[in-house]
Amino acid sequence: MDRKKISFRVFLVIIPFLFFISIELFLRLFDLFNPQSLFFENKNNDFIQVNSNIGQKYFNSKKVPVPNMYPQKFSAIKSKNTFRIFCLGGSTTAGFPYEMNVPFPQQLKFILEDNFPEKKIEIINLGLSAINSFTILDWIPQIINHEPDLIIIYMGHNEYYGAYGVGSKISFTNNGFLVRLALKLKNLNSFLMLEKILSFSIAKIENKSNGTLMEQISNKKEIPIDSKLRQKVYNNFDKNLEIILNYITNNNIPVIISTLTSNLLDQVPFGKNGTDDSESMESIEFYNEGIDFFANQNYDSSKICLNKARDLDEIPFRADKKINQIIKKKSNDFKIERLDMVEIFEENSKGGIPGDNLFSDHLHPNPEGYALMAYSLYKKIIHMGLLDRNIITKYNGPKYVTKLDWEIGEQRLFRLKKRWPFKHQIVNYSNYVPYENKITAQIANEFVFKHHIWGKAHEDLAKYYENNMKFLYASIEYEVITKMFPDKKKYFFKLIENGKKSSLWNVVEKTCLNLLKIDPDNAIIRYDLALSQRSLGKLKKSFENVNQSIEYGSLNDNQLAYALFLKALILIDIKE
Repeated sequence: MDRKKISFRVFLVIIPFLFFISIELFLRLFDLFNPQSLFFENKNNDFIQVNSNIGQKYFNSKKVPVPNMYPQKFSAIKSKNTFRIFCLGGSTTAGFPYEMNVPFPQQLKFILEDNFPEKKIEIINLGLSAINSFTILDWIPQIINHEPDLIIIYMGHNEYYGAYGVGSKISFTNNGFLVRLALKLKNLNSFLMLEKILSFSIAKIENKSNGTLMEQISNKKEIPIDSKLRQKVYNNFDKNLEIILNYITNNNIPVIISTLTSNLLDQVPFGKNGTDDSESMESIEFYNEGIDFFANQNYDSSKICLNKARDLDEIPFRADKKINQIIKKKSNDFKIERLDMVEIFEENSKGGIPGDNLFSDHLHPNPEGYALMAYSLYKKIIHMGLLDRNIITKYNGPKYVTKLDWEIGEQRLFRLKKRWPFKHQIVNYSNYVPYENKITAQIANEFVFKHHIWGKAHEDLAKYYENNMKFLYASIEYEVITKMFPDKKKYFFKLIENGKKSSLWNVVEKTCLNLLKIDPDNAIIRYDLALSQRSLGKLKKSFENVNQSIEYGSLNDNQLAYALFLKALILIDIKE
């Protein structure tokens, strides 16, 4: 064959690639069909923003609602004093059904900030409802680029029904290799353009119900125990986790992976859903037997039966034992840190069987459960030697969580538990029984179904308490707001005001000290600090601060009179 023919054939082969590359470059040049990125920089390049719309990359809005991620941010240039953690997972990591202060990543941040005030703690919660290991794998390269000091992984419950799972509407194949390839192609502008064209030409908008995300994302409602689909799930999860851990360990990044816990005692297997009363199911039989054993305090037998009931559930929304076996094997293979959350929840439950004591539904913890997860992770971090000291503080339950936060979760669960796969019932909120009282229920309802502004909900409750002279309760609500919004000074002043009225002098002192970091020459804050320190018996510090307050020269006549009177009282206390 002569050279001209060979060259011509090579040219024919190259042409499609050149055409594809030219289209890709053209689309990128004009910012057309840009792929969704997990992170993006702000205009001033001083911080990195988490893309709250990243779910659009994995969910087809014509089929199911697209979940959003909380739009957090972190420093673009990481300081030496920063300890940065990325938490990866699904709705449990996101903290469903609660809001921003309850999820275990935020509870962990509270613990670390309280114990390491000299450190800048950055914990980025990358939990997104209804995703699984395919999505986490897609994120890992971007996460590694942002200098994590630790990666925490809590995933596996959504391997069946999450996006690209074998039972999900968001799936085109059960072949893990093809799914991973498709997700890589979604990073190309030209592929997204082609996808858009095809969606216009062949896709039709499906009739979406008003059901929950669980209900709408599920395609194959039941997945039999002996189905080949189950083995596909295990194979895909095994391979995805292997690739994820390869990325992390090859970059020498510390990682903690956790086993998955779920509600055994108070969650009937979902496979019962839709069956006749006369129809017998093995999972239900094991569940009933386990409940009988529990009632008779035969806890070992009860645990065996209830675990079997979960593993035999034909609607596997809770990860079964094989998923946890894969997690344990991979953590051993890669010699990484593993946290046995199953064992931790068992140790904190009656008879070693977790139920509604730590869970809000089938697998999402309640605030007690989320706080327990955070505390367990904190202890693991200390034992790994990732921070300077090795003293473990005592567990005190959820931090900066009020009854309103519990109520918000209950409002959401009221609807969830009346839809598939739980039950088929009419959702009527007139039958809702408040978790706390009618006031918190009303404020929670307005938040969940109307304005969706978490800070406003807590402020509304605080104002109610102020109007009813319940200053201690108002202080608690304002303190929660200040922990989540440390840049909003007005809530600090409200906290000081209510703290003084309810004699919460430790809180007043701490709040004043935090405000002085922002506004060091504020005479009123300095006066309130002196007032709190006198009440706490810190007379020397109190005297120094009231003097500074007077010396600033910015107090009006009435304020100055109060400051001089306080100074006199402190001098009397010192003499006595």
